[in-house]
Amino acid sequence: MDNKTKIIRWLKEPIFSKKVDPFINFLLAFSGAMLGTFVYPRTEMPFWQFLLWMIPIAILLVFFLKVIGGVWKNNKGPRGAAKND
Repeated sequence: MDNKTKIIRWLKEPIFSKKVDPFINFLLAFSGAMLGTFVYPRTEMPFWQFLLWMIPIAILLVFFLKVIGGVWKNNKGPRGAAKND
């Protein structure tokens, strides 16, 4: 049960911060739309098959962003505090 609450809390918190996340969402949506606009006409696969390829890629991209954001938060540390060597 404790593991489940940790995972739920990890999934609900912002990736980087509440100020930065809307920009990341816009960037991901815009780049996904551009990728679909430029790549789909060049492929000879049906649209549903193209979506089946793109959805896992988008999920992996968001997962990697989440991991990078968690590592960045952990390395950032308290502001203004001197680090002990």
